[in-house]
Amino acid sequence: GVDLTVKGGVGISNGMRPIPTLIGDSGTIDLAASVSGEDVRLSRFSLGGPVINASASGQFVNRLLSADWTLALHQLTAIQPRLAGAIEARGHLGGSLEALSISGDVTGDLAASGQQLQLVTAHFTADGLPNAPEGRLTAGGSLLDAPLDVAIGAERRGGGFHFVIDRASWKSLTAGGTLDLAQGERLPTGTVTLSVKRLADLTPLLGQPI
Repeated sequence: GVDLTVKGGVGISNGMRPIPTLIGDSGTIDLAASVSGEDVRLSRFSLGGPVINASASGQFVNRLLSADWTLALHQLTAIQPRLAGAIEARGHLGGSLEALSISGDVTGDLAASGQQLQLVTAHFTADGLPNAPEGRLTAGGSLLDAPLDVAIGAERRGGGFHFVIDRASWKSLTAGGTLDLAQGERLPTGTVTLSVKRLADLTPLLGQPI
């Protein structure tokens, strides 16, 4: 087998945004892994930058993957100037390369357009990756002083994708329904009910009066 360790500084000055902003020229990396044939064991991996920290550990043994991961973004303005706050996520990745599953929990203190920071939480799962994906997202908490409640599911069906909005509510906005996006089509079909009783509720999110 082969043991591999890497520890030191890393800099990314250009490339796909927002990666250069997140890592910059003062990033750090710390990695320890061992390789034996096709098996890989990752004792630790951490990548840090001015506004981001990521870590992972796990193994790929007997063609099965099992890994835990974390991601923290300390300044949301780095990826969206109109947003402030921070988010943290952690989860698990496992399964075979033909049928991977990923799950995670996200916690964030968010603010838009100078508003007060609000707590938002989310949980997501995705199974059957990459060929037969099926996933679900739920979110809650408070956004701009109003309760947030979202539950959305999606799955690949007949070469296309099927989406279900079980519920989505925030301030005067409510939505629900189903959509199908057939393979090769640009626009989905289906029935979705969307209600916004006060269009002004969307002003902080869109950045302009409505």
